[in-house]
Amino acid sequence: MTTYNFNNVNSITKVQFLNDTSGYLLDQNGGLFKFQGNEAFLVKTPQKIKIVDFEFITEQEGAIIGNNTTILKQSSFSTNGLLVLAILLLLFIFQKRNKLQNPAKKHAIPLVLVISLILTISCSSNDWKEFVEQDPNSPFTTIIKKSSLSNGFHTFGGNIGKKAYFFQTKNGGNDWSENLIPTNFNVTSIISVGKNYFIGTYADKKHTDGDIWIYGNDSTFCNFLSKNNNKDPFSFTANRGINGLKYNEFDSTIIAFGSGLISKNPKNQNNSTEGFITELKTDIFSNYKILNIPEYQKTNVISYTKTKKGDIYSILDDYTLLRTNGAKWDDVEINNITEFKQLEFIPNTDIGYILTTNGILLKTLDSGKTWGKIETEPIDKLELSFNKIILIRNNTLIIEQ
Repeated sequence: MTTYNFNNVNSITKVQFLNDTSGYLLDQNGGLFKFQGNEAFLVKTPQKIKIVDFEFITEQEGAIIGNNTTILKQSSFSTNGLLVLAILLLLFIFQKRNKLQNPAKKHAIPLVLVISLILTISCSSNDWKEFVEQDPNSPFTTIIKKSSLSNGFHTFGGNIGKKAYFFQTKNGGNDWSENLIPTNFNVTSIISVGKNYFIGTYADKKHTDGDIWIYGNDSTFCNFLSKNNNKDPFSFTANRGINGLKYNEFDSTIIAFGSGLISKNPKNQNNSTEGFITELKTDIFSNYKILNIPEYQKTNVISYTKTKKGDIYSILDDYTLLRTNGAKWDDVEINNITEFKQLEFIPNTDIGYILTTNGILLKTLDSGKTWGKIETEPIDKLELSFNKIILIRNNTLIIEQ
């Protein structure tokens, strides 16, 4: 094992190696550090956010995300409340006007208006159903044959005053370009695919909605992204809160995992499909999958990984470990342990590591058939970086060989 200690860092929450001995890390206070060997140097970052996550494409080019640290006090009255008031005011005006012009028909216009509003909300086309099919190899997996990106604002009335930011650097953090993400959702995760950044969001634990916002116009994987504009970025409407994003370069898949479906109107492919895990191809538009966990409808997926042979492991927010080969989900107990918080497999190998809730580390060499305990002091977190497993304990990094 190779060990790095950083005395000036307070509890590491994420690390990204860019070569064998250097990279970037984030501490629990939101401080971003650049490290070389055992030396870590604080990177000057914008003060208006506490950094939630970061991603670097090269040593010089990277990005950070976060929400504003200071939220201005505003009226707690939600957007929906304002909409109701506006409708009532409109009804009042119509009623007054109609009463003056024709008292006998004073209820006609308001009634038509109410009926129109109800029809607008409740009625929608079913054309989307032709783009949805059941995966023949999995009873809980739905294939979405076609979808689309959108742009514009997406806000939640319960998050009034909250802002989300994406900052980008092209010179190792000496300068940062600011982009206000057009949402007031909580940002949760960021990954890069090519030279594009994908940002996951989660509205609120009581409002389990979320999106994937895309920054960059690299068209290597998706020609349509050449039209993307950082001032009005494209987004993929997930219709479920996103706890984490991953990119599997071996099958060009972007994985989003988190909450279950939040249903909406008008109906479409995504907001009518139950599931907690979305597996997007990098062309984004076609033949992606949404995986449901039928036995656990009120839950959140907090960790996801896939083995070399294609089995999927997921950990839920109650620390239950699940595994599937596509046919069914199984609860997994390892060496009489039933509560886990993280699991990672090294891509395209049979080697995996799992971390229990009390910091015990276990390793498999056969895609999870057998597990052995690694004798070490309790571990706080696992990271997969540079195709290596990094063990995090407070301000120490341990590279597992």
